[in-house]
Amino acid sequence: MTNQWVVPLEEGSQDLQPLLGGKGAGLAEMLRLGIPTLPGFIITTEAWKTHTPGSRSLIPDLWKEVRDVLTDLEAKTGKVFGSPIDPLIVSVRSSPPISMPGQLKTILNVGLTAAVIDGLARLSEDPGFGRDTLARLAQMYGEAVHGIPKGRLVDSPEDAEQMGSTVGQLLALFRKETGEDFPQDPYVQLQRGVAAVFDSWFGDNARQYREDQQIPQDQGTAVVVQQMAFGNLGPDSGSGVVFSRNPATGERGLYGEYLSNSQGEQLVAGVVTPRSISDLGREWPEVYGELEAACSRLEKHFRDVQDVEFTVERGRLWILQTRAAKRTPHATLKTLVDMADEGLITRTQAVHRVKPGILEELAGAALFDSSAGERLACGIQSGPGAAVGKIALDRDQVAHFTAKHLPVILVTEQTSADDAAIMPLVSGILTQHGGATSHAAVVARGLGKPCVVGCEGMEIDRDERVVRLGNVRVREGDEISIDGSTGRVYRGSLELVSQHTSDSEELRTLLSWADELSRLRILADASTPAEIEAVLEWGVEGVGLCRTERLYFDSAYLPLFRQAILADSAAGSQRALDELRRSHREEFRALLRATKGRRLWVRLLDAPVDHFLPDREALLTELAEIRVLYGWNEEIGTREALLRAVDGWRQSNPDFALRGVRLASALPEVAEAQIEALLGAACDVPSEELPSDLGILIPFVTHVGEIRQVLRLIQNVAHRLGETTGARISYRLGAMIETPRAAAVAGQLSSVVDLLCIDSDALTETVFSASREDGRRFLTMRSSDGQASSSPFPADVQGVGVLMRLAIDQARASSAECEIAIRGSHVQDRSMLAAFDEWGVDFVCCQPSRLLKARLTAGQVASGA
Repeated sequence: MTNQWVVPLEEGSQDLQPLLGGKGAGLAEMLRLGIPTLPGFIITTEAWKTHTPGSRSLIPDLWKEVRDVLTDLEAKTGKVFGSPIDPLIVSVRSSPPISMPGQLKTILNVGLTAAVIDGLARLSEDPGFGRDTLARLAQMYGEAVHGIPKGRLVDSPEDAEQMGSTVGQLLALFRKETGEDFPQDPYVQLQRGVAAVFDSWFGDNARQYREDQQIPQDQGTAVVVQQMAFGNLGPDSGSGVVFSRNPATGERGLYGEYLSNSQGEQLVAGVVTPRSISDLGREWPEVYGELEAACSRLEKHFRDVQDVEFTVERGRLWILQTRAAKRTPHATLKTLVDMADEGLITRTQAVHRVKPGILEELAGAALFDSSAGERLACGIQSGPGAAVGKIALDRDQVAHFTAKHLPVILVTEQTSADDAAIMPLVSGILTQHGGATSHAAVVARGLGKPCVVGCEGMEIDRDERVVRLGNVRVREGDEISIDGSTGRVYRGSLELVSQHTSDSEELRTLLSWADELSRLRILADASTPAEIEAVLEWGVEGVGLCRTERLYFDSAYLPLFRQAILADSAAGSQRALDELRRSHREEFRALLRATKGRRLWVRLLDAPVDHFLPDREALLTELAEIRVLYGWNEEIGTREALLRAVDGWRQSNPDFALRGVRLASALPEVAEAQIEALLGAACDVPSEELPSDLGILIPFVTHVGEIRQVLRLIQNVAHRLGETTGARISYRLGAMIETPRAAAVAGQLSSVVDLLCIDSDALTETVFSASREDGRRFLTMRSSDGQASSSPFPADVQGVGVLMRLAIDQARASSAECEIAIRGSHVQDRSMLAAFDEWGVDFVCCQPSRLLKARLTAGQVASGA
């Protein structure tokens, strides 16, 4: 083709979808297949680029080409545009490359004027048909071109029939509403109609839809101009929409609706009650058979479930549109598996077609229709599912609302260890600051609570008990809805629906196919027995990272841990450690049993000791209040001693000081108690219930000496337990790579461990000297020409990626037997998963909410998707 502006349907094909749009390419392909389709042409997305929004006209060269192709269409149909004898009437419909149902404009019956009505009356043998059809054109044209609200001109089919014996009433009403005469020149109707469809791309709703669906804003829309088929010619005519399979359940067989004596927009608008497509089979069996055959052929050709619009004009079937059907998540999975079993697609193609968003919709509670809500803000998604509840700004209000059995969303600047007691009570958590590894996120995931963190557009006024989200003020006690899977916050109470991921056998099948395609294994990052049991139900090989911080943050254990590190006597510290050891041993027994013989790698305490200390400012405030109220008493001495103990553990940069293996050096008795609790639990659990591969991960190492120090602790504890219980404890040793130095000496580390687990988030933080939440806010990667690109989180391939590759290569060169694993937000990134596969990483660890997505993505990238 020499010109990319106007393309006759017979010259198009599916391969030209970016140019012709989905509808235009589908119609062209149907013509090639011999499907009964009316002739027409497509004004392309390239032509859209020439349009000036609001101009109500096309550029002269484009309009000339449209006129020329319209003349060709007259020759093909034997009808004349604007003729009162045998008029050519056309539809003008949008055709974006990616479907945007209901977002762009459509105008039917273009070319109909007062002079043409008599010609239509003769064809239909019904004087009212012309008035009815003109009324529909006036309404759709008025809405698209002039912005007249729906129903202002014609509110129902009955209104169209009752316009009077002349067209004058309708035309007078049109002039009253628009200030202009309804155009009696069919070419003016056509030009303005096409311009209006182009303009509809720029509407606010359409723009928001593209943003939500991640459709490029500059893609534009084509316009299909096609000969009309009239479904409103009488009882032997009608229109409908049908799916080649049930879009709600995925079951095979036609599913849809139709209306006799109707045009298609009535069905879409819902102004009348349609009938089931099965009724069409009983009333017009021949038409139904043709429709069934056409849908079957289209599904086989496009290898996907089809959404088909059709019109029956005096017993003759015309297919007006076909496109890939939008389905529920469950229906999507079922149709993919069924089509693979039927041989329509391969198993690899089925895996490739699973979009990650489907899995998020399947997991936990979800918002039924978030598009119906008023979006207030967006933060970082940190907990799966959605929650609705009343805003509570502090612990007292949480207690107040939950005492009344009301759902609560805890809204706060950030959470701390002192909030651990109330977090199980709330339905969801929303914080102004923090990231996916913050306290709120870690605890929320452990509790299975929907959580949105790092909502920096939010401001909390505790004096007025008001939360500002953008330009909106909501008060404590008002209801909001949060979506932990997307990070979005909505005003009011949106409807929640339960999702039952575990019920989907089709998802299990697709996951198994993905696993077969991938060399890279996906293990879980799970920390509670419930989490472990849930992820193992999906056939996951095991748990690659089990965090133990929750055993210290928990409100039942936090006071004991504080006593162990802050007690003013060795005896007091030992009593607290003994109680922790006993309690944690019971906790570890539950964790070990939950694995049901699968792999389990347990990471020793990693969080900075500063995170477990009482709030210093609160202690100072309490001291001041006691002095004012009571002068001097023994309580002041006790508080001052506690304050000195807290100050003794304070660090200027807690995130990079006393944590992980360094805590084992400073407080070996704490590390020993944790190791004894874990290995003691392994002695208590029958061998058939133990993990097949029990590993201990040492966090925040920087040199081999640290590993050897902890290894001696482990060996001493194992020896002591072996002597007292007679059990022979089997375990493996691993180390976390969280610092540049650890990455640089990975070869040395791999010589003394069985596993190196690279924490990509921690490594990124230490490389950039910034937390992940601060990195997202303040750090911007720039291209070589200085242009802003993106935050280094989650994936900095050129910096952190090189460091990870260096660690992997050194470890492999030093020890071929040492396994390599990676955890962190990088495992959510498709390009990074492909890199990990290429680099020979053995497995990655994913949080439960990301686990299924990672398994599917790994299968997709391994097979070239």
